[in-house]
Amino acid sequence: MTTAFLDREKAYKEWEGLLKRATSPEESEKIATANQLNSPLLRLPGEIRNHIYTYTVTSRQRRVLTSKEARGITLKNQVNSPLLRLPGEIRNKIYAYACSRTQAVFNNSPRARKSTAIISTCSQMRHEAHAIFFTHVTLDLRALLFSEFPQTLPHADFRLVTSIHLRSQRITRLLREDEQFVAERQGAKLFPELERVYVAGWSKSRMPKDSLGVDALRTWAGNADLQVAPSSAF
Repeated sequence: MTTAFLDREKAYKEWEGLLKRATSPEESEKIATANQLNSPLLRLPGEIRNHIYTYTVTSRQRRVLTSKEARGITLKNQVNSPLLRLPGEIRNKIYAYACSRTQAVFNNSPRARKSTAIISTCSQMRHEAHAIFFTHVTLDLRALLFSEFPQTLPHADFRLVTSIHLRSQRITRLLREDEQFVAERQGAKLFPELERVYVAGWSKSRMPKDSLGVDALRTWAGNADLQVAPSSAF
C-alpha cells in the first residue's frame, strides 16, 4: 500500500508539472496515465464508469405534481417532520436564527442553492420563512455593479432586505463614474429597509480613510444612519 501511495504521489507531481507546459502528444499520454492513477473516477472499472456517464447525461423528465399530490406531501411533512411539528412561533425563531448569519446569492451556482435552501425545501417552509428570510439574510452583491442592480434585482422581495455585502472596488467605481446614480438615491428605491452594508476590501484600519465611500453609500441608500462595516465584521 505504501508503494502504491508513493507511486500516486510521484505521478501527481509529474502531472502538475506537465500541466504548466504546452502539451505534446507524448506529454498528453503521460497526463492520461497520471489521471488513471490519481483520479478516483478513472481508477474505477470501465463498466462502472459507463454507468456513471449514463446516469449523469441521461435526461429524466420530471413529472409535475398535481395539487392533490402536493397537499398530500405537505400533510405528510406536518406529521413526520420534527421541525414542522413544532409550534409556529418556535419555527419562526428558528428561521430567523438560521438566516441571520446567511449570505444569500441568487444565481445558478451550488452556493446559491445552498444559501436559499430554507425557502426552497418545501412549499410550507417557503410560505412561512419567506419574509423572515429576506429580512434577516445578508444579500451578497459582490459580483455586481451598482448600475446593474435595477436590472438584476427586480424582485419585490428585495425590498425587505436589511443587509447587503458589496465589494470596495464597486464603490470606488460608483464614485468616479456615476455620481448622478448616488444623487438619485437608487439604493433607497431598491432597498427601502436597508440598515447595514458590509464592504469587502475594507478593514477597520482603513474605514476612516474611506469616509467618502461611507458618505456616498449613505446618500445612495437614503439613510444617514446606515451602518457600514468591513466584511470581517459579518
